[in-house]
Amino acid sequence: MVVPADCVNYSNGDAYVYTYDAATSTAKKTPVEDGLIDSDKIQIVSGLSYDNEVITSWSKELYDGAAVNIQGSDDGEETEADSEESSEDSAETTADSSETTAEETTEAAETAAK
Repeated sequence: MVVPADCVNYSNGDAYVYTYDAATSTAKKTPVEDGLIDSDKIQIVSGLSYDNEVITSWSKELYDGAAVNIQGSDDGEETEADSEESSEDSAETTADSSETTAEETTEAAETAAK
């Protein structure tokens, strides 16, 4: 599986991404093992399944358990981190059209695997 490089974070050398937990509508910090890395994308060797929805946008308010709103339709979902602590004048960050959505990433990974 391949994900946008911007959505992979590191803590003490350990890679992780945030995934969307539909049951609670929150972000979940998910440890992953990275593989090949280039300037735009990172291969995820383990830690994710094709059912996971990786949050491709980034916000300083994004943390494990943060409330998340899904933006868009089923054709291409973009996720937006939304914290209860954010003030009225803090802008919410959404994935722009140049970033890959979780669905597009899944399709690209399946195509590359063939």
